[in-house]
Amino acid sequence: MRISKGGQELPQTRLAFLLTLLLRGVLYGLGASALAALYASSVSQRGWDGMVSALNVAGTGLWVMAGIFVWGAFQSQGQEAGDRARVGQGTPAVALPFKDVLLALIAGSVCFGLIWVGNVLGASRG
Repeated sequence: MRISKGGQELPQTRLAFLLTLLLRGVLYGLGASALAALYASSVSQRGWDGMVSALNVAGTGLWVMAGIFVWGAFQSQGQEAGDRARVGQGTPAVALPFKDVLLALIAGSVCFGLIWVGNVLGASRG
C-alpha cells in the first residue's frame, strides 16, 4: 500500500505490485551477484571460473532459501494446528509467503541469468 499526503492508504494495482516485486527481486539479485563477484575477485581469484562458481552458489542459495520459506510455512502451520487441536479450535488454511518466495526466486534467477549472459558473451568473443 502507498501512503498519500493525508496519511490514507491508496490501493495498489496488481500490475504495480508485480512490477514492484519484479524490480525488488532484480535489485536483490544484482546485490547478491555483486557480493558474489566481490568474493570471486578478492578471495578465490580464479577469473571467470571463480565468478561462475560464486554466482552459482549465490543463485542456488537464494533458490534454497525460497524452498525454506515454503517449508517453514508448512512447519509452523503444523505446530499451530497441533496447539489449536488441544483446545478444540479449527485451524486456518496454510498461508504461504508468496511475496518472499518470488523475491528469492527472481533474485536467484538473476544470478543464473548473469552466468548465461557471461557465457554467451564469452563464446561470441572467441
